[in-house]
Amino acid sequence: MSDAPPARQPAQSARAAAKGTFRLAPYFQSLSYLTLLLGAGVVALPRSSDFFATSGAPQQQQRSSRDRPEHPWLTPITANPTHTLGWEVAGLVLTIGWWSRKMAAWWGATPDAKRLKETVVSTLGVALLFHLFIVLLGAPLVDKWRDTALLALHLTLLGATPIVYALGVPSIHDDGIAARYRLTRIVCQWAPENAAERALSFGLAGTVVGAWVGAIPLALDWDRPWQSYPLTPMIGSIVGFIVASYASWAISAYASLSTDVSKYVSATTPKPKAAAAAAPKKRKGKAQ
Repeated sequence: MSDAPPARQPAQSARAAAKGTFRLAPYFQSLSYLTLLLGAGVVALPRSSDFFATSGAPQQQQRSSRDRPEHPWLTPITANPTHTLGWEVAGLVLTIGWWSRKMAAWWGATPDAKRLKETVVSTLGVALLFHLFIVLLGAPLVDKWRDTALLALHLTLLGATPIVYALGVPSIHDDGIAARYRLTRIVCQWAPENAAERALSFGLAGTVVGAWVGAIPLALDWDRPWQSYPLTPMIGSIVGFIVASYASWAISAYASLSTDVSKYVSATTPKPKAAAAAAPKKRKGKAQ
């Protein structure tokens, strides 16, 4: 009876290690798919609004600057920013759900119903924090509260949900201090130590920075339809997430390549022979 647990434990640890291996090639491939899905969520889904129009006439028309018509390709995206962001968030739930499962598998985690519940509750809580933060930065408090709520949920799904789903909520019951404070180190200190941690932390940082940069056109007095709140922060966060994710892959690939080159050089470099030890003997013989 005492030999059974040790016999099963190595097999379980071996399976967990194989499942939790983070490889750069599958990460790059999945990231390419994610880029296409995120782009399709912004470009294609908002065009579905006309299918739900009850009058039979297209509801997507240019909102402002009628004397300077925009390209017809942009009109379905800019005609109703609330609908656009709503469609994008709906698509993001499915897309990020798939991406979160990928990240959890690379971390060797097997999320269960408890982890899913923690992720949903954490997503709503972080979205509330993002909502308050966006309002403090100057977003309309009453007039555009739906847009602000959708933008906050969008930022949370894109940047925070994969982290919570892959790592879970920190608990005092976690094994070891490193596991307990990993989430704090990745999110608050932004100090990733390996490729898997970079994939999580860079995505969150890119989302936040991209949304902040994307908010700059809102202050420009151009009166263009694409400048409507919150379209530019939404687009900026997606671009920031994608750029930062590819940056994490590039940095991890460079680090891996540097390690492989160092190992190859050390393995192929001929080791010095005992010439230094033989030299004193020769000198000693000459002296004699």
